[in-house]
Amino acid sequence: MRLITPASWITLSRIALTPLVVYFFIQNLWGLGFIFFTAAMLTDLLDGFVARKFGQESPLGQILDPIADKILLSSSMYTLLSILDVSWQAKACIWFLITKEFILLFGGAILWFTSHFFIPPTILSRFVSVCEVALVSMLLCSKVCTYNLPDFILHAVLIINVFISSMLLLRYLIFLIKKHSK
Repeated sequence: MRLITPASWITLSRIALTPLVVYFFIQNLWGLGFIFFTAAMLTDLLDGFVARKFGQESPLGQILDPIADKILLSSSMYTLLSILDVSWQAKACIWFLITKEFILLFGGAILWFTSHFFIPPTILSRFVSVCEVALVSMLLCSKVCTYNLPDFILHAVLIINVFISSMLLLRYLIFLIKKHSK
């Protein structure tokens, strides 16, 4: 089995697109930022499809895919947090989401390097990613359309994101406790 498959190259392209997405956000080129963010997120669907369709699933791809997601989503949320004028409550929620991504990233790395174990994605972790993509997309659409997203909508989406992200963190914590109690 090849270490780097075409599916893995597609995943790597998501990481490569991240600096462009951030650059366009910083330059207030919201339309280009939205296009490149959307293209990067579409690679998430494409790499999985290619891997399954052509039998290119690999250990590297399984590890690289969630890392690419975390890099893109954390970078996007952090950049938007730095640029957009949102309430302190919204900022706190976004900081929580960014921190959660780093906890999962570094926790997963520690687990991999200490015991060569990888926690595979679940429906919940995929749903969390979809909700974070929706959050970033909503913020971007409001900038592209020069429409101020009402605070109550932003706060509702953030509360949903924080709630399901908390559930995901709890799931990982329970999983780790069970693993280490054996």
